[in-house]
Amino acid sequence: MTNIKDVAKLAKVSIASVSRYLNSPEVVKPSTRKNIQEAIKELNYRPSDIAQSMRNQTSKYIALVLEEVSNPFYTEVLNGAEECALKNGFNIVVLNINKDLNKKMRYYDIVFRRGFVGVIYCFSMEESDEKVLNNLKKKEIHFVLIENEMFKDKFLCVNTNNYKAGYDGTKYLIEKGHKNIAFIGFNRFSDQINVRKKGYLDALGEYSIKSDESIIFETDLSVEGGLKIAEKLVKDINKFSAIFCCSDTIAIGVIKYFNKNKIRVPDDISILGFDDIEWAKIIDPALTTIHQRKKELGYKAVEKIVSMIGKNRKQNSVILDAYIVSRETVKDISK
Repeated sequence: MTNIKDVAKLAKVSIASVSRYLNSPEVVKPSTRKNIQEAIKELNYRPSDIAQSMRNQTSKYIALVLEEVSNPFYTEVLNGAEECALKNGFNIVVLNINKDLNKKMRYYDIVFRRGFVGVIYCFSMEESDEKVLNNLKKKEIHFVLIENEMFKDKFLCVNTNNYKAGYDGTKYLIEKGHKNIAFIGFNRFSDQINVRKKGYLDALGEYSIKSDESIIFETDLSVEGGLKIAEKLVKDINKFSAIFCCSDTIAIGVIKYFNKNKIRVPDDISILGFDDIEWAKIIDPALTTIHQRKKELGYKAVEKIVSMIGKNRKQNSVILDAYIVSRETVKDISK
């Protein structure tokens, strides 16, 4: 594929001269301009829209860095982001980390070098990420964090009220008569899931129910993770009557395993999910879950970027409430 170096070589000029011609042809002297034009025509060179717009500071591209684009939660976030971006004349460029630390660091570098008009981060961060975020702020690169509890008091965020959702989900199960409630979290650091867990623990305490570490589990954030942890759950299944899963993908994996092994949901065990992805409606039995406003998370994050581009720098973080969607996997044993 022809690139700017090929054009410079044929025109016998510097790469900088070609770049100046592409961005502001009027500043290039006529003889040089003619050589570059002839080289471009001969090589049939077409500059990348993205690269050119980023070079001349007219970028219409917003980077969206996702934890795992194949997860239905992140797909919905992307849908919301794209809807708002297109409405405002921008485009979304997706950078998929796919749980790879090396890719995360590479994408940080890309954001610094490529001049996106803004960037949205939607993945689990660690304390070490604060340094990068502070550098973005110093360079006046607009950014928003989605579902980030760790830095919500330091940077602009669009979050679900994870604590309240964790509390309300546990309260829902307790009011259905469940006292022994298992919790399945994520086996990697995840600040938002830790906050959901705190809501779970506080709700138990509010109802004078002692928490039991032996029924708090961790697994991969996936259907496979749910299948895997379900094997362990079966060994302790008499210890609890309900399971609160930190994500629908885990809950769906657990249900699939239980269905296969003749454990009846909800007659033998109740299950509550978190996210309300499309699969929650399809699994049999249909999953009772906590609905996150996933699309709105993406939409509002882009909305914030667009406002900052429009010089409205003073923006406030957004917290979206979640709510319980009652389907078929929680049994009322209070009567």
